Amino acid sequence: MDENKIISKIEESSKFLQAEIRRSVESQFLKISPELKDLIDLSVEIWRIEKRLNKISSTIQETQQQGILTSLLKMKRYLERNDIEVNDYSNDKYIDGLNLDVLTFEKNNSIKDPIIKEMVEPSVMFKGKLVKKGKVVVIGGK
Repeated sequence: MDENKIISKIEESSKFLQAEIRRSVESQFLKISPELKDLIDLSVEIWRIEKRLNKISSTIQETQQQGILTSLLKMKRYLERNDIEVNDYSNDKYIDGLNLDVLTFEKNNSIKDPIIKEMVEPSVMFKGKLVKKGKVVVIGGK
């Protein structure tokens, strides 16, 4: 076989492998419609509102707090009916390789196993598949 044929065969094999890799990666991710993207963004905002409410709950009258909580529960049920799940891993053990973006890692040798100190944004699942990675701050002694 001459050199040109070998190079041509290698290029052909390379293109085939690239196409196979692209197909296998695409099949792991959902195609996200604009409507689903809006629901994902809405779910993150509902999560944020709930966190903010928890921080200021002692300054709000109980009747007002109940009204806001009721509205939040209705919005969360709407998301559940549409197969959207919001996950907050605050204070959970951090395991390297999780589908989370670590924004910062705070070193603290008094904590043996790293934990998720704070969720900056939650992870969002749609029909059991990850559609938005959570963003976290991790603290630990590694």
